[in-house]
Amino acid sequence: MGRGPSVTRALGPAALGAIGAVALVVRIAYAAVLRRDYRPDSDADSYFQIARALSEGRGFVQSIPFGHDHPTAGRPPLYPVLVAPLFDLFGVHVGVAQAFNVVAGAGVAVTAAVAGAHIAGRAAGVWSGLVVACSPPLIANDVTTPSETTACLLLAAAVVALARGRAFAAGAAMGLLMLSRASAQWLLLALAAWVWWRFGWRHAVRFAVVALLVVAPGVVRNAVQVGGPVLVTTNWFNLNVRYSPEARADGGFVDAYNDPRFAVMRLRYTDEVSLDDALRERAVDALAADPDDVVRVVGSNVTRWFELTPGENDDPETLDGRHLGVRRATLPLFSLVSLAGATGLWRAPVGRVAAARRLGRVLHGGEPRQRVGAAAARTGRPRARDRCGRARRDLAVDRRRARRSAHASSRPPRSAVTRYGRRAARVHGRRPRVARPRRRLGGAGDRRGTGA
Repeated sequence: MGRGPSVTRALGPAALGAIGAVALVVRIAYAAVLRRDYRPDSDADSYFQIARALSEGRGFVQSIPFGHDHPTAGRPPLYPVLVAPLFDLFGVHVGVAQAFNVVAGAGVAVTAAVAGAHIAGRAAGVWSGLVVACSPPLIANDVTTPSETTACLLLAAAVVALARGRAFAAGAAMGLLMLSRASAQWLLLALAAWVWWRFGWRHAVRFAVVALLVVAPGVVRNAVQVGGPVLVTTNWFNLNVRYSPEARADGGFVDAYNDPRFAVMRLRYTDEVSLDDALRERAVDALAADPDDVVRVVGSNVTRWFELTPGENDDPETLDGRHLGVRRATLPLFSLVSLAGATGLWRAPVGRVAAARRLGRVLHGGEPRQRVGAAAARTGRPRARDRCGRARRDLAVDRRRARRSAHASSRPPRSAVTRYGRRAARVHGRRPRVARPRRRLGGAGDRRGTGA
Protein backbone atom coordinates (compact mmCIF):
# COMPACT_ATOMS: atom_id res chain seq x y z
CA MET A 1 0.00 0.00 0.00
CA GLY A 2 1.48 3.28 -1.07
CA ARG A 3 1.84 6.43 0.87
CA GLY A 4 -0.41 9.31 -0.01
CA PRO A 5 0.74 12.87 -0.42
CA SER A 6 1.37 15.00 2.61
CA VAL A 7 -1.88 16.63 3.62
CA THR A 8 -0.01 18.88 6.02
CA ARG A 9 1.63 20.49 2.98
CA ALA A 10 -1.72 20.70 1.19
CA LEU A 11 -3.33 22.58 4.08
CA GLY A 12 -0.19 24.14 5.45
CA PRO A 13 1.06 24.04 9.05
CA ALA A 14 -0.34 27.53 9.61
CA ALA A 15 -3.86 26.43 8.63
CA LEU A 16 -3.77 23.36 10.84
CA GLY A 17 -2.30 25.36 13.72
CA ALA A 18 -4.97 28.04 13.36
CA ILE A 19 -7.75 25.44 13.42
CA GLY A 20 -6.29 23.86 16.55
CA ALA A 21 -5.90 27.26 18.22
CA VAL A 22 -9.51 28.21 17.49
CA ALA A 23 -10.71 24.92 18.94
CA LEU A 24 -8.63 25.41 22.10
CA VAL A 25 -9.76 29.00 22.67
CA VAL A 26 -13.44 28.22 22.19
CA ARG A 27 -13.36 25.25 24.55
CA ILE A 28 -11.40 27.02 27.24
CA ALA A 29 -13.77 29.98 27.09
CA TYR A 30 -16.83 27.71 27.32
CA ALA A 31 -15.40 25.85 30.31
CA ALA A 32 -14.36 29.06 32.10
CA VAL A 33 -17.71 30.80 31.63
CA LEU A 34 -20.31 28.05 31.81
CA ARG A 35 -18.70 24.96 33.37
CA ARG A 36 -16.58 26.32 36.23
CA ASP A 37 -18.63 24.30 38.76
CA TYR A 38 -18.69 21.09 36.75
CA ARG A 39 -18.72 17.84 38.70
CA PRO A 40 -18.73 14.45 36.95
CA ASP A 41 -21.87 12.35 37.26
CA SER A 42 -23.05 8.98 35.97
CA ASP A 43 -20.77 7.68 33.18
CA ALA A 44 -18.35 10.60 33.45
CA ASP A 45 -17.91 9.98 37.16
CA SER A 46 -17.29 6.29 36.52
CA TYR A 47 -14.41 7.07 34.16
CA PHE A 48 -13.04 9.62 36.62
CA GLN A 49 -13.11 7.17 39.55
CA ILE A 50 -11.37 4.43 37.56
CA ALA A 51 -8.62 6.88 36.56
CA ARG A 52 -8.30 7.87 40.24
CA ALA A 53 -7.94 4.21 41.25
CA LEU A 54 -5.24 3.69 38.65
CA SER A 55 -3.30 6.72 39.84
CA GLU A 56 -3.54 5.52 43.44
CA GLY A 57 -2.19 2.09 42.54
CA ARG A 58 -5.44 0.18 43.20
CA GLY A 59 -5.69 -1.07 39.63
CA PHE A 60 -8.56 -0.98 37.18
CA VAL A 61 -11.35 -1.26 39.74
CA GLN A 62 -14.70 0.33 40.56
CA SER A 63 -17.49 -0.23 43.08
CA ILE A 64 -20.38 -0.38 40.58
CA PRO A 65 -22.44 -2.60 40.46
CA PHE A 66 -21.61 -4.67 43.57
CA GLY A 67 -21.02 -1.84 46.05
CA HIS A 68 -17.34 -2.65 46.68
CA ASP A 69 -14.14 -2.30 44.72
CA HIS A 70 -13.57 -5.17 42.30
CA PRO A 71 -11.73 -5.72 38.98
CA THR A 72 -13.91 -4.23 36.30
CA ALA A 73 -14.42 -4.26 32.57
CA GLY A 74 -17.54 -2.17 32.75
CA ARG A 75 -15.84 0.77 31.06
CA PRO A 76 -13.46 0.77 28.10
CA PRO A 77 -9.97 1.22 29.55
CA LEU A 78 -8.21 3.68 27.24
CA TYR A 79 -9.44 7.01 28.62
CA PRO A 80 -8.70 6.19 32.31
CA VAL A 81 -5.30 4.80 31.32
CA LEU A 82 -4.42 8.05 29.54
CA VAL A 83 -5.69 10.33 32.32
CA ALA A 84 -4.17 8.43 35.27
CA PRO A 85 -0.54 9.58 34.55
CA LEU A 86 -1.79 13.18 34.47
CA PHE A 87 -3.32 12.65 37.90
CA ASP A 88 0.10 11.45 39.10
CA LEU A 89 1.73 14.62 37.76
CA PHE A 90 -0.84 17.30 38.60
CA GLY A 91 -3.04 15.73 41.25
CA VAL A 92 -6.48 14.16 41.12
CA HIS A 93 -8.61 17.09 39.97
CA VAL A 94 -11.59 17.33 37.66
CA GLY A 95 -9.83 20.16 35.84
CA VAL A 96 -6.98 17.84 34.84
CA ALA A 97 -9.38 15.43 33.15
CA GLN A 98 -11.19 18.36 31.54
CA ALA A 99 -7.91 19.77 30.22
CA PHE A 100 -7.06 16.42 28.63
CA ASN A 101 -10.39 16.37 26.79
CA VAL A 102 -10.01 20.00 25.71
CA VAL A 103 -6.65 19.25 24.09
CA ALA A 104 -8.02 16.05 22.56
CA GLY A 105 -10.99 18.04 21.21
CA ALA A 106 -8.62 20.42 19.47
CA GLY A 107 -6.89 17.38 18.02
CA VAL A 108 -10.25 16.17 16.69
CA ALA A 109 -10.69 19.48 14.84
CA VAL A 110 -7.24 19.24 13.26
CA THR A 111 -7.71 15.58 12.30
CA ALA A 112 -11.13 16.37 10.83
CA ALA A 113 -9.46 19.03 8.67
CA VAL A 114 -6.94 16.47 7.44
CA ALA A 115 -9.72 13.97 6.68
CA GLY A 116 -11.77 16.60 4.87
CA ALA A 117 -8.79 17.52 2.71
CA HIS A 118 -8.30 13.89 1.74
CA ILE A 119 -11.93 13.50 0.78
CA ALA A 120 -12.71 16.78 -1.00
CA GLY A 121 -9.70 19.08 -1.14
CA ARG A 122 -8.07 21.94 0.74
CA ALA A 123 -11.13 24.17 1.12
CA ALA A 124 -13.26 21.31 2.40
CA GLY A 125 -10.54 20.42 4.88
CA VAL A 126 -10.38 23.94 6.29
CA TRP A 127 -14.14 24.20 6.62
CA SER A 128 -14.39 20.74 8.18
CA GLY A 129 -11.84 21.69 10.82
CA LEU A 130 -13.57 24.98 11.62
CA VAL A 131 -17.01 23.36 11.87
CA VAL A 132 -15.69 20.75 14.31
CA ALA A 133 -13.77 23.41 16.24
CA CYS A 134 -16.90 25.55 16.71
CA SER A 135 -19.62 22.87 16.93
CA PRO A 136 -21.63 23.48 20.15
CA PRO A 137 -22.35 19.79 20.87
CA LEU A 138 -18.68 18.88 20.49
CA ILE A 139 -17.56 21.84 22.59
CA ALA A 140 -19.98 20.88 25.36
CA ASN A 141 -18.74 17.30 25.22
CA ASP A 142 -15.04 18.22 25.27
CA VAL A 143 -15.19 20.10 28.59
CA THR A 144 -16.56 17.07 30.51
CA THR A 145 -14.85 13.81 31.45
CA PRO A 146 -16.35 10.94 29.41
CA SER A 147 -14.45 9.05 26.72
CA GLU A 148 -16.30 10.31 23.62
CA THR A 149 -13.67 12.92 22.77
CA THR A 150 -10.88 10.34 22.66
CA ALA A 151 -13.11 8.11 20.55
CA CYS A 152 -13.78 10.91 18.06
CA LEU A 153 -10.05 11.57 17.72
CA LEU A 154 -9.31 7.90 17.04
CA LEU A 155 -12.18 7.57 14.58
CA ALA A 156 -10.94 10.55 12.58
CA ALA A 157 -7.41 9.12 12.68
CA ALA A 158 -8.69 5.80 11.32
CA VAL A 159 -10.43 7.59 8.45
CA VAL A 160 -7.27 9.51 7.56
CA ALA A 161 -5.17 6.33 7.71
CA LEU A 162 -7.54 4.50 5.38
CA ALA A 163 -7.62 7.44 2.98
CA ARG A 164 -3.82 7.49 2.88
CA GLY A 165 -3.67 3.75 2.23
CA ARG A 166 -2.22 2.70 5.59
CA ALA A 167 -4.15 -0.39 6.61
CA PHE A 168 -1.88 -1.13 9.58
CA ALA A 169 -2.22 2.38 11.01
CA ALA A 170 -5.99 2.28 10.43
CA GLY A 171 -6.19 -1.05 12.21
CA ALA A 172 -4.20 0.29 15.16
CA ALA A 173 -6.49 3.33 15.40
CA MET A 174 -9.53 1.05 15.17
CA GLY A 175 -8.19 -1.16 17.95
CA LEU A 176 -7.61 1.84 20.21
CA LEU A 177 -11.10 3.06 19.33
CA MET A 178 -12.50 -0.27 20.54
CA LEU A 179 -10.63 0.31 23.80
CA SER A 180 -12.26 3.72 24.04
CA ARG A 181 -15.89 3.01 23.09
CA ALA A 182 -17.68 -0.29 23.68
CA SER A 183 -19.88 0.10 20.60
CA ALA A 184 -16.81 0.34 18.32
CA GLN A 185 -16.46 -3.45 18.32
CA TRP A 186 -19.43 -3.60 15.95
CA LEU A 187 -17.95 -0.83 13.83
CA LEU A 188 -14.90 -3.03 13.24
CA LEU A 189 -17.09 -5.66 11.58
CA ALA A 190 -18.81 -3.08 9.39
CA LEU A 191 -15.57 -1.39 8.29
CA ALA A 192 -13.77 -4.67 7.65
CA ALA A 193 -16.66 -5.85 5.46
CA TRP A 194 -16.66 -2.55 3.59
CA VAL A 195 -12.91 -2.64 3.00
CA TRP A 196 -13.20 -6.24 1.75
CA TRP A 197 -15.99 -5.27 -0.64
CA ARG A 198 -14.22 -2.23 -2.01
CA PHE A 199 -10.52 -3.05 -1.87
CA GLY A 200 -10.07 -6.81 -1.47
CA TRP A 201 -9.74 -9.35 1.28
CA ARG A 202 -6.02 -8.79 1.92
CA HIS A 203 -6.51 -5.21 3.08
CA ALA A 204 -9.54 -6.21 5.15
CA VAL A 205 -7.53 -8.95 6.86
CA ARG A 206 -4.65 -6.59 7.62
CA PHE A 207 -7.04 -3.99 9.00
CA ALA A 208 -8.94 -6.46 11.19
CA VAL A 209 -5.94 -8.44 12.43
CA VAL A 210 -4.05 -5.36 13.62
CA ALA A 211 -7.17 -4.08 15.41
CA LEU A 212 -7.64 -7.43 17.15
CA LEU A 213 -3.98 -7.57 18.18
CA VAL A 214 -4.34 -4.15 19.81
CA VAL A 215 -7.29 -5.25 21.95
CA ALA A 216 -5.95 -8.74 22.70
CA PRO A 217 -4.08 -7.80 25.93
CA GLY A 218 -7.25 -6.27 27.36
CA VAL A 219 -9.28 -9.36 26.53
CA VAL A 220 -6.68 -11.61 28.18
CA ARG A 221 -6.67 -9.40 31.25
CA ASN A 222 -10.46 -9.57 31.51
CA ALA A 223 -10.39 -13.37 31.14
CA VAL A 224 -7.98 -13.64 34.06
CA GLN A 225 -9.30 -10.98 36.43
CA VAL A 226 -12.92 -10.26 35.53
CA GLY A 227 -14.33 -13.68 34.66
CA GLY A 228 -14.34 -14.09 30.88
CA PRO A 229 -12.58 -13.21 27.59
CA VAL A 230 -14.67 -10.14 26.81
CA LEU A 231 -13.86 -6.63 25.71
CA VAL A 232 -16.39 -4.99 28.04
CA THR A 233 -19.07 -6.32 30.37
CA THR A 234 -21.84 -3.92 29.40
CA ASN A 235 -22.88 -5.34 26.02
CA TRP A 236 -25.94 -7.11 27.39
CA PHE A 237 -26.51 -4.48 30.07
CA ASN A 238 -27.35 -2.13 27.21
CA LEU A 239 -29.82 -4.65 25.76
CA ASN A 240 -31.47 -5.02 29.15
CA VAL A 241 -31.78 -1.24 29.41
CA ARG A 242 -34.56 -1.14 26.79
CA TYR A 243 -35.89 -4.70 26.42
CA SER A 244 -36.21 -6.03 29.98
CA PRO A 245 -39.67 -6.44 31.54
CA GLU A 246 -38.84 -3.52 33.85
CA ALA A 247 -38.00 -1.30 30.87
CA ARG A 248 -41.28 -2.26 29.18
CA ALA A 249 -43.21 -1.45 32.35
CA ASP A 250 -41.50 1.94 32.71
CA GLY A 251 -41.56 2.69 29.00
CA GLY A 252 -37.98 3.93 29.03
CA PHE A 253 -34.44 3.49 30.35
CA VAL A 254 -33.72 1.04 33.18
CA ASP A 255 -30.36 0.96 34.98
CA ALA A 256 -29.80 -2.57 36.28
CA TYR A 257 -26.74 -1.43 38.24
CA ASN A 258 -28.71 0.94 40.46
CA ASP A 259 -32.39 0.00 40.14
CA PRO A 260 -33.62 -1.70 43.36
CA ARG A 261 -35.62 -4.22 41.30
CA PHE A 262 -32.27 -5.78 40.28
CA ALA A 263 -30.83 -5.84 43.82
CA VAL A 264 -31.29 -9.60 44.26
CA MET A 265 -29.59 -10.27 40.93
CA ARG A 266 -26.62 -8.09 41.91
CA LEU A 267 -26.22 -10.08 45.13
CA ARG A 268 -26.48 -13.44 43.36
CA TYR A 269 -23.49 -12.93 41.08
CA THR A 270 -19.91 -12.16 42.11
CA ASP A 271 -18.36 -11.02 38.81
CA GLU A 272 -19.41 -8.69 36.03
CA VAL A 273 -19.32 -11.31 33.27
CA SER A 274 -21.83 -13.56 35.04
CA LEU A 275 -24.10 -10.61 35.78
CA ASP A 276 -23.95 -9.46 32.17
CA ASP A 277 -24.87 -12.96 30.97
CA ALA A 278 -27.86 -13.00 33.31
CA LEU A 279 -29.01 -9.63 32.01
CA ARG A 280 -28.72 -10.97 28.47
CA GLU A 281 -30.92 -13.97 29.23
CA ARG A 282 -33.49 -11.75 30.90
CA ALA A 283 -33.65 -9.32 27.98
CA VAL A 284 -33.69 -12.05 25.30
CA ASP A 285 -36.50 -13.93 27.05
CA ALA A 286 -38.56 -10.74 27.30
CA LEU A 287 -37.90 -9.94 23.66
CA ALA A 288 -38.87 -13.45 22.55
CA ALA A 289 -42.15 -13.14 24.46
CA ASP A 290 -42.98 -9.82 22.75
CA PRO A 291 -41.08 -9.32 19.44
CA ASP A 292 -43.17 -6.25 18.63
CA ASP A 293 -41.26 -4.44 21.34
CA VAL A 294 -38.46 -3.89 18.80
CA VAL A 295 -40.69 -1.49 16.87
CA ARG A 296 -41.36 0.56 19.99
CA VAL A 297 -37.71 0.76 20.98
CA VAL A 298 -36.42 1.55 17.48
CA GLY A 299 -39.04 4.26 17.02
CA SER A 300 -38.12 5.83 20.35
CA ASN A 301 -34.41 5.69 19.55
CA VAL A 302 -34.90 7.31 16.15
CA THR A 303 -36.84 10.24 17.59
CA ARG A 304 -34.18 10.76 20.25
CA TRP A 305 -31.27 10.32 17.85
CA PHE A 306 -32.51 12.91 15.37
CA GLU A 307 -33.70 15.26 18.13
CA LEU A 308 -37.31 15.08 16.94
CA THR A 309 -38.40 15.28 20.58
CA PRO A 310 -35.62 17.35 22.21
CA GLY A 311 -37.16 17.44 25.67
CA GLU A 312 -36.72 13.69 26.08
CA ASN A 313 -32.93 14.11 26.01
CA ASP A 314 -32.72 16.73 28.75
CA ASP A 315 -32.08 14.23 31.56
CA PRO A 316 -29.15 12.40 29.90
CA GLU A 317 -27.73 15.73 28.71
CA THR A 318 -27.80 17.01 32.29
CA LEU A 319 -26.12 13.86 33.59
CA ASP A 320 -23.40 14.26 30.96
CA GLY A 321 -22.66 17.79 32.19
CA ARG A 322 -24.03 19.86 29.31
CA HIS A 323 -25.51 23.33 29.75
CA LEU A 324 -29.20 23.05 28.81
CA GLY A 325 -29.53 26.73 27.93
CA VAL A 326 -26.76 26.53 25.34
CA ARG A 327 -28.07 23.20 24.10
CA ARG A 328 -31.57 24.52 23.45
CA ALA A 329 -30.31 27.70 21.81
CA THR A 330 -27.96 25.89 19.43
CA LEU A 331 -30.01 22.75 18.75
CA PRO A 332 -31.09 23.88 15.23
CA LEU A 333 -27.40 23.88 14.23
CA PHE A 334 -27.35 20.11 14.67
CA SER A 335 -29.69 19.58 11.73
CA LEU A 336 -28.07 22.27 9.60
CA VAL A 337 -24.54 20.95 10.08
CA SER A 338 -25.63 17.37 9.43
CA LEU A 339 -27.42 18.38 6.22
CA ALA A 340 -24.50 20.52 5.06
CA GLY A 341 -22.02 17.73 5.70
CA ALA A 342 -24.07 15.15 3.80
CA THR A 343 -24.56 17.56 0.89
CA GLY A 344 -20.87 18.47 0.78
CA LEU A 345 -19.81 14.84 0.76
CA TRP A 346 -22.29 14.09 -2.05
CA ARG A 347 -21.03 17.01 -4.13
CA ALA A 348 -17.34 16.55 -3.39
CA PRO A 349 -15.02 17.47 -6.32
CA VAL A 350 -13.78 13.90 -6.60
CA GLY A 351 -17.31 12.65 -7.22
CA ARG A 352 -19.30 10.05 -5.37
CA VAL A 353 -18.10 7.00 -7.30
CA ALA A 354 -14.68 8.41 -8.19
CA ALA A 355 -13.97 9.02 -4.50
CA ALA A 356 -14.33 5.34 -3.72
CA ARG A 357 -12.27 4.37 -6.76
CA ARG A 358 -9.42 6.73 -5.92
CA LEU A 359 -9.43 5.57 -2.33
CA GLY A 360 -9.29 2.02 -3.62
CA ARG A 361 -6.27 2.81 -5.77
CA VAL A 362 -4.45 4.25 -2.80
CA LEU A 363 -5.33 1.27 -0.63
CA HIS A 364 -4.20 -1.12 -3.32
CA GLY A 365 -0.83 0.66 -3.53
CA GLY A 366 -1.28 1.17 -7.27
CA GLU A 367 1.02 2.75 -9.77
CA PRO A 368 2.40 6.22 -9.09
CA ARG A 369 0.22 7.67 -11.85
CA GLN A 370 -2.85 6.50 -9.94
CA ARG A 371 -1.62 8.15 -6.77
CA VAL A 372 -0.87 11.32 -8.72
CA GLY A 373 -4.45 11.33 -9.98
CA ALA A 374 -5.84 10.94 -6.49
CA ALA A 375 -3.49 13.62 -5.15
CA ALA A 376 -4.49 16.10 -7.84
CA ALA A 377 -8.16 15.50 -7.18
CA ARG A 378 -7.64 16.06 -3.47
CA THR A 379 -5.87 19.36 -3.96
CA GLY A 380 -8.87 20.76 -5.80
CA ARG A 381 -6.70 22.78 -8.22
CA PRO A 382 -7.98 22.68 -11.82
CA ARG A 383 -4.50 23.24 -13.28
CA ALA A 384 -3.10 20.28 -11.42
CA ARG A 385 -5.96 18.08 -12.59
CA ASP A 386 -5.46 19.30 -16.18
CA ARG A 387 -1.76 18.51 -16.07
CA CYS A 388 -2.48 15.06 -14.70
CA GLY A 389 -5.09 14.45 -17.40
CA ARG A 390 -2.70 15.49 -20.15
CA ALA A 391 0.02 13.24 -18.73
CA ARG A 392 -2.34 10.28 -18.72
CA ARG A 393 -3.44 10.95 -22.31
CA ASP A 394 0.17 11.28 -23.48
CA LEU A 395 1.03 8.03 -21.76
CA ALA A 396 -1.86 6.23 -23.44
CA VAL A 397 -0.75 7.50 -26.86
CA ASP A 398 2.83 6.46 -26.19
CA ARG A 399 1.74 2.98 -25.17
CA ARG A 400 -0.32 2.51 -28.33
CA ARG A 401 2.60 3.64 -30.50
CA ALA A 402 5.00 1.38 -28.64
CA ARG A 403 2.70 -1.62 -29.12
CA ARG A 404 2.41 -0.92 -32.86
CA SER A 405 6.19 -0.64 -33.15
CA ALA A 406 6.68 -3.93 -31.29
CA HIS A 407 4.30 -5.73 -33.63
CA ALA A 408 5.83 -4.19 -36.77
CA SER A 409 9.35 -5.30 -35.97
CA SER A 410 10.78 -8.13 -33.91
CA ARG A 411 13.23 -5.66 -32.37
CA PRO A 412 11.91 -2.12 -32.04
CA PRO A 413 14.27 0.71 -33.03
CA ARG A 414 16.30 2.02 -30.15
CA SER A 415 15.10 5.54 -30.80
CA ALA A 416 11.46 4.52 -30.39
CA VAL A 417 12.17 2.62 -27.18
CA THR A 418 14.16 5.54 -25.82
CA ARG A 419 11.57 8.10 -26.81
CA TYR A 420 8.50 6.32 -25.51
CA GLY A 421 10.25 4.58 -22.63
CA ARG A 422 11.64 7.77 -21.18
CA ARG A 423 8.31 9.58 -21.39
CA ALA A 424 6.57 6.65 -19.72
CA ALA A 425 9.29 6.58 -17.07
CA ARG A 426 8.72 10.24 -16.31
CA VAL A 427 5.02 9.62 -15.65
CA HIS A 428 5.36 6.22 -14.04
CA GLY A 429 8.42 6.95 -11.95
CA ARG A 430 9.74 3.46 -12.77
CA ARG A 431 11.93 1.62 -15.29
CA PRO A 432 10.13 1.16 -18.65
CA ARG A 433 9.36 -2.29 -19.96
CA VAL A 434 10.40 -3.13 -23.52
CA ALA A 435 8.53 -5.81 -25.48
CA ARG A 436 10.84 -8.60 -26.67
CA PRO A 437 10.08 -10.91 -29.65
CA ARG A 438 9.44 -14.58 -28.92
CA ARG A 439 11.66 -17.24 -30.48
CA ARG A 440 10.24 -20.19 -32.33
CA LEU A 441 11.84 -23.44 -31.28
CA GLY A 442 12.53 -25.82 -34.16
CA GLY A 443 11.61 -23.34 -36.89
CA ALA A 444 13.46 -22.50 -40.03
CA GLY A 445 16.52 -20.41 -39.40
CA ASP A 446 16.60 -21.25 -35.71
CA ARG A 447 20.15 -22.00 -34.64
CA ARG A 448 18.96 -24.50 -32.06
CA GLY A 449 16.48 -26.18 -34.38
CA THR A 450 17.03 -29.08 -36.77
CA GLY A 451 15.75 -27.33 -39.91
CA ALA A 452 17.87 -26.79 -42.97
